Amino acid sequence: MRTNDEVIELIKEILNQKQLSMSELARRVDMAKSAVSRYLNKTREFPLNRAEDFAKALGVSTEYLLGVSPMTDLASIYNQLESSRQAKVYEFSKKELEEQNKVINLGDYNKKDDDPRVDETLEGYLSAGTGEYLSDAIAEPIRIPKSIIPEQPYDMILQVNGDSMEPMFENGEYVFIHKTKDIRSGQIGVFIIDGESYLKKVYINDDHLRLVSLNKKYEDLIFDSINDIHLIGTVVM
Repeated sequence: MRTNDEVIELIKEILNQKQLSMSELARRVDMAKSAVSRYLNKTREFPLNRAEDFAKALGVSTEYLLGVSPMTDLASIYNQLESSRQAKVYEFSKKELEEQNKVINLGDYNKKDDDPRVDETLEGYLSAGTGEYLSDAIAEPIRIPKSIIPEQPYDMILQVNGDSMEPMFENGEYVFIHKTKDIRSGQIGVFIIDGESYLKKVYINDDHLRLVSLNKKYEDLIFDSINDIHLIGTVVM
């Protein structure tokens, strides 16, 4: 671990490298400039209880700032233990490693064939935000879990871009579309409006359409007769 003088010299070096003033450092750690000045002038011991704040303000780790190596400290502590206590540390560490490996292997478990993949075609992307140009449409083969395929018939698969339809449809999720020219107010549909695609819940009024996001941080979109509006279809749930 670094001495007080070594910590202060390192702080000064980082301030110089990053062209940060003492005033800026004081602001970032939420301390009086006079207090920080006393630390840097070495007239007061560096406050170890604020080491994390200083490290964050300087863009380094607390371990680096203090010169602490957790592995070195662990080995030092272990070597000082009696044999019986070292055995306990070993058994505890062994169990922790087994638990960790269970988490790591979970991904392999999920890849087993209890949810077989099927070949499908991805026909394009849908914006769940502000719209996406049709030029981004694609037709590429994909392999998707059989479990996500709806029982109802569908005509095409598209992929969601954006988070405005969360929590029902997450970014990157596949949606299954039934092509139709009819949609009821309150349904979720796929629209092409002025050359851009949308996945939205629609509310139909006499003189306009209101497209609504399920994520409340997005505002409603209003379109009327001056817009070029096409319904591609509805989402198969």
